[in-house]
Amino acid sequence: MTAEKKLLITPQDVLSLGYECNHCHSIYLVPLGNLSRITTACPNCKEEWVSDAVPAGGIHNSDAAVLNHFTQSLKMLQSRNVGSCLRLEIACQVDTLKN
Repeated sequence: MTAEKKLLITPQDVLSLGYECNHCHSIYLVPLGNLSRITTACPNCKEEWVSDAVPAGGIHNSDAAVLNHFTQSLKMLQSRNVGSCLRLEIACQVDTLKN
């Protein structure tokens, strides 16, 4: 038998914004309430992980701008009534049950 489990969170459940560097694999977590600006490079090895460059064609925002908009929107959701009824599904894997 295979079990499926769904993990649902509210915006208020998000405590920190985290990055894992693809180069040195350091993990950098910042509490969402303390986040005043987006970190674009690894504090450990200085490898860039978020680009300020606008994609070719210039019709889209840079990765840094998108991440900044996401962070600001998440903070706003946490402070509004709609944030308490909104649910986000998080990937969750459950091992196969055996009898």
